[in-house]
Amino acid sequence: MNVKHLVFLDEVGHLGTVFVPAKIACRLSRIHWAISTSATWGDLAGKVDAEILKEIVENGERKSFEDFCSVWLYPSLTWPLDVSTDWFRSCVEAYRRLPAAERYPLPHEICTAAESMSDGTWPEWPPSLVFDWMPEPIWSEFADVEHCLYDYSFPKFDPGKRDAVCERLEETGFNCFRNHLLVQASCGTSIRLLGADGVLTEIERTEARVRLAAD
Repeated sequence: MNVKHLVFLDEVGHLGTVFVPAKIACRLSRIHWAISTSATWGDLAGKVDAEILKEIVENGERKSFEDFCSVWLYPSLTWPLDVSTDWFRSCVEAYRRLPAAERYPLPHEICTAAESMSDGTWPEWPPSLVFDWMPEPIWSEFADVEHCLYDYSFPKFDPGKRDAVCERLEETGFNCFRNHLLVQASCGTSIRLLGADGVLTEIERTEARVRLAAD
């Protein structure tokens, strides 16, 4: 099975039937799950990869610890061990003293990542991503393009036409499966409402399925 063509679907309230590629559903669900279940930034860092963490905290002015040390990091390999150890300790102390607006949040600090989602532009929103991956003849035939908050437009699929859409997708090589938890979670439905443990289990199960399909 081509992992790029593994698509999940579910009915999401006023949005109609939402179609989400499996890899995107896993990524977005993990972001929503991690943010909703993390008390500190250290908790969050243990639940998402470094690139996602960077997406959350990067604002063009903050410097990561790696960047902060980068000028001296490679040359330090030529230094005596005690000198490089002292230098690294000094870097840690200096980074901690930086103003909060100039550095990444420290692991013990309260996680405020939910604020990154307040303007509706991050993370991506599955209904509007349909334009990027679904063949235009399919969404233009079966969906009405609607507009909502944050200047999003998206193709709204009537649940009554779900089977017809799936049939057309499968004719072009897609594989469609119903997946309530991942579709709902990837669209931003409350993780606590869905059940955090169940969402995580489904994320991990599907990530394994995606890896297997990619091999």
